[in-house]
Amino acid sequence: MRNDPGRQHGLCFFRHIKGGVVRLDLYFLFLPLPLLLDPSRLEVCFLLCHCPCCSSHSHSALKMFRFSFFTTVLIFVMALITFAAPIQPADLELAKVPVDFTADVPAELESRQETHTLEKRRTGKATWFNTGLGACGKVTNDKQFIVALGPGAYQNGKMCGKTITIKNTKNKNFVTAKVVDLCPSCGSNNLDLSPAAFAKLGSLSAGVLSVSWN
Repeated sequence: MRNDPGRQHGLCFFRHIKGGVVRLDLYFLFLPLPLLLDPSRLEVCFLLCHCPCCSSHSHSALKMFRFSFFTTVLIFVMALITFAAPIQPADLELAKVPVDFTADVPAELESRQETHTLEKRRTGKATWFNTGLGACGKVTNDKQFIVALGPGAYQNGKMCGKTITIKNTKNKNFVTAKVVDLCPSCGSNNLDLSPAAFAKLGSLSAGVLSVSWN
């Protein structure tokens, strides 16, 4: 029965009832692979007790497995193809992208640095004067916080309407005043303030104060 070609594609299922005990003998012949790949028959014989299809002798369960050598190699290769090539996450590729920390400083940041350099505090002397019509064309009064700049700082009127912060270098008092006039006799870093602005820094009776400004 084992060599019967008719059982190459079949399933033998036998039930023997003997002594009140049910015994199942299973003989499973797998369908053969294409003859071009494996001309021989692939047989797997599962024996529970004994199987009349395979042998008249008793065998232990799952004892007999017969595979052709070529079939075994083929199954092994297919398994490798299926499981040996895991897909790598795209995040790993992104992690490999180099980051350049030496990129050029943006022009906007450079501009801010230049502005900061131009706004360095100057040190000089501050005096006060009675206000009126200034070189910038504005009429002011003594109660306003205004300032007149020397010729170098005045820049031919470019500073008109700008505000500067002035600080007394001794008592640390400070005031913010608007540029409205030119002080022809003042040095580049010296200032002439309205009475109200000067009083914020010190006493009018002092006449002259050491200041820093920007």
